[in-house]
Amino acid sequence: MAERPIPQHKLANFTQDNLDEFLGVVLAGGKSSRMGQDKAMLTLRGRTLLDHQAEKLQHLFGLEQVFVSGYYSSHRFLVDEEPGLGPLGGIETIVKMAQRETSPNNILPAFFLFMPVDMPLISEESLAKLARFAQQCTREDQRAKSSLCDNSESFAFLGHELPLVIRSHPTLLTTLNQLRSGPKSSRSVRRLCECLKHKTLDTLDIPKIEFLNTNTLNEWREITDDDSIKL
Repeated sequence: MAERPIPQHKLANFTQDNLDEFLGVVLAGGKSSRMGQDKAMLTLRGRTLLDHQAEKLQHLFGLEQVFVSGYYSSHRFLVDEEPGLGPLGGIETIVKMAQRETSPNNILPAFFLFMPVDMPLISEESLAKLARFAQQCTREDQRAKSSLCDNSESFAFLGHELPLVIRSHPTLLTTLNQLRSGPKSSRSVRRLCECLKHKTLDTLDIPKIEFLNTNTLNEWREITDDDSIKL
């Protein structure tokens, strides 16, 4: 079987990009059933995993531009309007909130960056690369096409559904609503990416370990017990 080709979307050097057009979201509203305890409240270096993940986004986008999807009163949070939908429910709730609160003094963010709480080794640098990749692709689309509806709509690393950047666009909520209302098999981030005009960024310069998920207690212990891993 032929190897799957790597999409050649390379990141330009946008060292002066302003990331204040992003809303960062830590997805932490799951049941953590495989972990047996709330993943967001696991501690490393004396602080919760949720605190560490939120801080990464706050460093990139600013304190007021970060939300947590899930009930955590220590953070700016939103509880899913419809529980049990997994990450898709959190994404839809956040997008609805952003559109509902838009006013002349509260502009709808151009992009959302959704990051899972259970990916502890993802770096701020990698998240910034993905954010700037989304900006780069959107600018290229706008130069090449006249209609914003033809532009790329979502962005992720090759082989990974999360973290995920979604561009604000008029039909986003319609797409999310259709997936939520459809069969259970459609209620996933993967299916969402398939429905959007999706682009991926290669990960050749990013250590694979950054994309490790900690869904079980054994996976968490493998990371925290490994002295070679810098948390």
